[in-house]
Amino acid sequence: VVSRGDRLFQRRFELTSQGTQTNVYEMEATHAVGSGNHARTWLHRSDAGEFTELPLTWYSQEKRWAMSPGFDNPAPQDFTRIVDDRCLFCHNGYPSEAGKLAEGIDCQRCHGPGSRHIEIASAGRAARSDIAAAIVNPRKLSAERQFDVCLQCHLETTSAPLPAIMLRFDREMNSFRPGEALSAYAVQFDDVSSANRFEIVNQGYRLRQSACFRESQGRLTCLTCHDPHQHQTSAARYRSQCVSCHSSVASAGHPDLQTSDCISCHMLKRRAQDVDHVVMTDHRIERKPANLPKTPAASGRPTLYFPAQLPEPDAGLYLGAALIVGGADRRDGIAKMQKSLNPNSPAKATAVLGEGYFAEGNSDRAIELFQQSLAKNPAAPKVRYNLGEALAQAGRSGEARVEYEQALRLRGAFPEAEYALANALIKTGDTASAIAHFQKAILLRPNYAEAHNNLGNLRANGGAFDEALRELTVAVQINPALTDAHINLARVLSAQHQLPAAIEEIRKAVSLNGRHAVARYNLAMLLQQTGSSLPAIAEYRRAVDIDPDFVEAHLRLAQALGDAGQLDASISEFREVLRRRPADLAATQGLEMATGMKRGVR
Repeated sequence: VVSRGDRLFQRRFELTSQGTQTNVYEMEATHAVGSGNHARTWLHRSDAGEFTELPLTWYSQEKRWAMSPGFDNPAPQDFTRIVDDRCLFCHNGYPSEAGKLAEGIDCQRCHGPGSRHIEIASAGRAARSDIAAAIVNPRKLSAERQFDVCLQCHLETTSAPLPAIMLRFDREMNSFRPGEALSAYAVQFDDVSSANRFEIVNQGYRLRQSACFRESQGRLTCLTCHDPHQHQTSAARYRSQCVSCHSSVASAGHPDLQTSDCISCHMLKRRAQDVDHVVMTDHRIERKPANLPKTPAASGRPTLYFPAQLPEPDAGLYLGAALIVGGADRRDGIAKMQKSLNPNSPAKATAVLGEGYFAEGNSDRAIELFQQSLAKNPAAPKVRYNLGEALAQAGRSGEARVEYEQALRLRGAFPEAEYALANALIKTGDTASAIAHFQKAILLRPNYAEAHNNLGNLRANGGAFDEALRELTVAVQINPALTDAHINLARVLSAQHQLPAAIEEIRKAVSLNGRHAVARYNLAMLLQQTGSSLPAIAEYRRAVDIDPDFVEAHLRLAQALGDAGQLDASISEFREVLRRRPADLAATQGLEMATGMKRGVR
């Protein structure tokens, strides 16, 4: 973490074998989420308005920096984790109608839109009752609707991928309004195998497990204990709420009943199981709290949680969609959705089923479903993009291009569609336009490592090696784990006669993915150029072991074996090339030469 004046940056580098820094990359922390009472996570907002979560969070309780939630694993997303609308929904206020970003949770999160309230209050002529009626007062809602206001953000069953929540098919992310039923906005899922986990955002989930909540018959809500306009609540307030129901508490177990702190004994502070560096109050109220048992790893299989039941066909559609989106069991999800889908099903449900078929490799069925979804709602940019992906998967690049262009017209700033369109344009031979769209994708998302990589590769194909080197260097700086970028960078360095640097890059690719046949093949070629024939032969063999259909690797292996005097092995490999590609001139000539050398004829 680096400070420069009043600006904060997070910077990452790797060390070479000589101890020098390489792949240096940094991002400015432009925004933060979290109150700072427990933690504060930093974000970077690009010029195009897209947010990236930075990999380090400040943990206030421990007074130190550590990996951000979700980043503490062997392959963190580093500087590439895009913050989507779901994250911002709970960490920020409503965006304006013009799309202007709010700057923190504001009054509207609990009271709903306030423009009409302000308008009639400012006019100075309306009755007080009319002014009050123009905005939601949660205190005047039923206990169930009060609870829903809080649960819109605090009901998360788990942070493990399920998904824990899915919006209703006819709803948008920021469409929930205080006073309506949360179940009309979203469907929540649970993983019963890990229901006893304590996580950082499951206050409502844990409270609903309490006997106190169940026996209150819905009267116990967050507002029973919490004043939403104050951050701190006294032990006396908590105690008064507890004894209002538990008036016959035995003094033997509570010798100082008039001053005791009920919370400290019955709602323990625990370390969150999904964020190691945070200790929070467990909202599951228990008579005799015990240490949580070691919870088995979540199965990842969603079950319906909130609402507890759904009528058909909704039950099959939403549970099937959750199985598809979370990837727990796409085939079962497809079967459930297919059985429940009918001509009146929402367009978005049809699109989700299409996503399931696409993920399973059935591009023809996916195309059919995406087209059905668009017939109901033509102005859906994500579905247009998905249709383009399915068409591209089916080899229909020209049609895919049309859909990507449609998606961009509908949404404008859509870096994934720019990237996909560029790739489709390459296949149709329009490299100049492809370059322009890769550049647009990078403009919208400067940390788009894959776009830098593909643009660099395209530049290298055109012989613009300096420009290619620039793009590929940025790609591996952004994401040092991007194998293809190291392969392409090695290729460019080799073309610039920087063989030691090229070999170092291709070895990085192999270390990242030892089963990458092209990386092994390229390493073999570079080793061959430096005179390391036996190591090169070993790498060619690994390449064809990984991919027996890699004809070029068989051919190079045959030639290298011949050069090394291993004629029988060379002849065998040349014959393998000709078995797979009978008209190969180089293999035919090589076989003739090798068999001739074996007979002693030059």
